[in-house]
Amino acid sequence: MYNFTQVLKLLVAMAKAQSFTFFIIAAMMIVLPTTTLGQLNPDFYDKVCPQALHTVRAVVEQAIMHEPRMGAATSPLAFS
Repeated sequence: MYNFTQVLKLLVAMAKAQSFTFFIIAAMMIVLPTTTLGQLNPDFYDKVCPQALHTVRAVVEQAIMHEPRMGAATSPLAFS
C-alpha cells in the first residue's frame, strides 16, 4: 500500500509524463473513494443547520398554498 507522499509523487510524475486530463482522472480515482467513507446520519442537519427542517417546511407550505398541485408534484421526490 502506498502512503500519501508516494501517491502524490507518482501523480506528479504522471502529470509530467502524460496529459493533464489523465492526471485529473488518476487523482479522482484515488481521492474519491476516500471521501465516500462516511455514513448517512439522520441528525446531520440538526448539527449543521438547525433551522433546515423549519425552512424547508415553510417553503413547501408556501408553495402548496400558492399552487395546491405542488404537494402531489413533490411527493415522488420522497421516494427517489
